[in-house]
Amino acid sequence: MGDSTRDPDDEQPDLIFPFFSLGEARQFRASAYRVLVELGGRVSEVGPDFMTIDRDRFILHNIAVRCREADPRNWRTLLRKHFRTVMAADLADGLALEERLATVYPRIMPAEALALTPVAAGSYGYAPVLVDGLRIVLAFDRPDIVVSIPEATIPELGVPERVWARAMDNLRAVPVPAHETFGRDGGWFHATVDPLFFHATRVLILDEVLTRLRIPFTADGILVSLPNRHELLFRPIDGSHFAPAVYALADFTVHRFGAAVGPLSPHLYWWRNGNLTRLTELRDGALGFELPDELVELMDRYRA
Repeated sequence: MGDSTRDPDDEQPDLIFPFFSLGEARQFRASAYRVLVELGGRVSEVGPDFMTIDRDRFILHNIAVRCREADPRNWRTLLRKHFRTVMAADLADGLALEERLATVYPRIMPAEALALTPVAAGSYGYAPVLVDGLRIVLAFDRPDIVVSIPEATIPELGVPERVWARAMDNLRAVPVPAHETFGRDGGWFHATVDPLFFHATRVLILDEVLTRLRIPFTADGILVSLPNRHELLFRPIDGSHFAPAVYALADFTVHRFGAAVGPLSPHLYWWRNGNLTRLTELRDGALGFELPDELVELMDRYRA
């Protein structure tokens, strides 16, 4: 028989932070609130995954993931360090122009995260759309924190086109980590994992990444996903049987989305000539597929 005295909140997962139970999530949010107040501000707005203090909005997902891996008795220490680091972020930081440009990178962000940014933090209307739900901003990579660059700051760095070009050059200059292969038969796919904050942003230069890894691909394209900022998953369509990989990669992506710091997208995409086509959708929390006829034809053509 079950323990009738057990709090059901200890069993049911939280809707926003499913790696916490309802009780744990309530404890985490209360700890975050107390730490923000302790640091000297007035919390003016509280949401399920954010808190606003002095017009600055603090997204809680990344620190929630870190707290999940720690003893709850240490949560307030982790929260205090996290919030102090974010509050201390300085876009100028006393660096010369060349030093600032050397730290600029492109950063893929969920569109909804940018929509939550308060007006006081600056506008990101310049950020181009990568694909539905994802946008690209510029960011400074500092030793202790990555800071997204608002539109008003970009002219300080130079002509926007040149700043973007420099950011891409900086990304290309970072060594690409070795890949691992998962699955077998037609369901295999590759994964690269990197602590680099901008690792998943390498989808912008996916063809260059595969070339550097000496992984062949064809004009048929590449299946790719970026569940979080530290993981890039892909399967080149190379003439071999790949239909099982569509489903294996999609399922793995959903599992990894939100399971690590910096969630980006639960979807699977088809990369061709630098363009992305979304292949999946979430319907009432369940994974569904929207496969273009061209891709279905390739799946049939290369069927074993």
